[in-house]
Amino acid sequence: MKLKKLEVKTQAQLKKSFKKQLKFLNENFIILLENPYIVLKEAENLGKWLEVDTKIDIENFWQAMWIYEIVNIVLKNWKAQTDRGYTAMFKIFEKDLMALWVDFNLENKYAVDYFESLETLYLSDRKWSITATTKAWIISLLKTRIETQETPQEVSKKIQALDKNIFAPSRAELIATREIWKANEVGWNAVVQQLRDKWAKVEKKWLTVNDDRVEPSHTQNQDDWWIDLNARFSWTGDLIAPANNNPRCRCTVTYNIL
Repeated sequence: MKLKKLEVKTQAQLKKSFKKQLKFLNENFIILLENPYIVLKEAENLGKWLEVDTKIDIENFWQAMWIYEIVNIVLKNWKAQTDRGYTAMFKIFEKDLMALWVDFNLENKYAVDYFESLETLYLSDRKWSITATTKAWIISLLKTRIETQETPQEVSKKIQALDKNIFAPSRAELIATREIWKANEVGWNAVVQQLRDKWAKVEKKWLTVNDDRVEPSHTQNQDDWWIDLNARFSWTGDLIAPANNNPRCRCTVTYNIL
């Protein structure tokens, strides 16, 4: 129940920031369009990128678009759910943990390391990161405008159309649902990793919801049955759920101490 509430809270916060992003973009996009020093060039993982003369600081443009606000919303709520997941799993394995002298520690290195890597990912230009998706759409609009000389009115219509994809409520829901569930799984995993550190033998198993929407590769992960804690599931290559090859993955991982 708490997990669902945090999903709804995250979704509402993202939708609010998306509206601010769209408004800012509509009001300031013309600044980028009219700058004579814009040069398009290839950039790794993004397809096209921008080099802008010092008259326009592109990083300030992204900051003004609340890129960092959106990332901070996800990270803050992600941390809250990781702590909850850790606490819930610690209670399940409490006897085993106490027997091995493992103390309750929300700031254990597994959760902290994952959090730090996530922050780097969200602010990167890697495919599927929150910021890269937004940037790629905006750069695509810039590129089209430069190549076709669309009128400001035509560009404005395309910006408004972004309300149906990158600024859409459905995207806010997708991000919130996936990231909060992922946080929960990371919290669970952090507990059993501490057991592993004390030489406990831990194994894991992938579980799908077993309906007709499940990806074939996720069903195949489930067919791996029990595998070692730090082994990758054979069909998607993930260590924990949800799978990285489907942003709508609803799978989970269960654990067993031998």
